Amino acid sequence: MSRTNKLLQLYAFESDKNAWKNQQVFLLDIPPVWQDFIRQFYNGVKSPFVIWPLGKKLQSIFPQIVSVNNQFYLDETRPWLIATQPVPVDMIVMLAKGWMNQIAAGQGGSAPADVETSTVGWRSETVDSVLQRYPKLVYELLCLLLSRITFA
Repeated sequence: MSRTNKLLQLYAFESDKNAWKNQQVFLLDIPPVWQDFIRQFYNGVKSPFVIWPLGKKLQSIFPQIVSVNNQFYLDETRPWLIATQPVPVDMIVMLAKGWMNQIAAGQGGSAPADVETSTVGWRSETVDSVLQRYPKLVYELLCLLLSRITFA
């Protein structure tokens, strides 16, 4: 898109699906204990606190994380995090635990049980397989990946 003499010109660039469909991405599911912790505060309509600050914090520290499912407490099948490279799980657990402790203190609840880092792990899949299983991610994931992946 460019501005030329106060006119807006739109450009479209064709994408070769074969260029990105075999790229590897890494997925991390939310531990069920954390999902249950957030669900205890959810009233069926909305949560009394915002979820997205945790995802934004993780993405600011780990730029490899390209997608965060901020509605993980509603959608059990979609992965919580998608990254171009795996990031240290123990760091994610530590940051998420701190965030949840703040939520628990603010809501007058108890913090979730500790999560054993050995039970939480990244799994690798191709972009194509991820999009086949989660077709709603096509518009979000492709834009984010194409801005970060370098093709050989």
